[in-house]
Amino acid sequence: MLLDDLPLDVSLIAMKIHEIQNNICALDGVIGHDEVTTGLLYIQRNICGAEISPSTVIGKNLMLVHQGGIVIGGGTIGDNCKIHAGVVIGDRNNDTVCPRIGNDVTIYANSVVYGDITIGDGVIIGPCSVINKSIDKGIVYGYIHHS
Repeated sequence: MLLDDLPLDVSLIAMKIHEIQNNICALDGVIGHDEVTTGLLYIQRNICGAEISPSTVIGKNLMLVHQGGIVIGGGTIGDNCKIHAGVVIGDRNNDTVCPRIGNDVTIYANSVVYGDITIGDGVIIGPCSVINKSIDKGIVYGYIHHS
């Protein structure tokens, strides 16, 4: 079988690695635990173009669109979300509290979402946005479409 024949979806691979990391993190205190999770993070970053912290809670059907430079440092991501290349999601000043992102949220390329905030269901965050305050559901933020 040729590699081209395999149904490879890097979003699915990244999610499977995330699932394995979570299972290993449950074994905290086992010798080699940190080395294995660090190795998996390396594989995830270099093969999938995304680095997803094991502490991140992810809903169903997360899609990583045009992978590359995606960093998810924790928090919660709901069902059916799309995250584009260059997006960074994480805490603010190492306070360890990361965003809570609702269902059906799209975050376009090179945006940063950080801090103790909530992004409501159905929100669209336009490219190159910096989000450090909560956004109510259904809002389109920072997106200008020229026709």
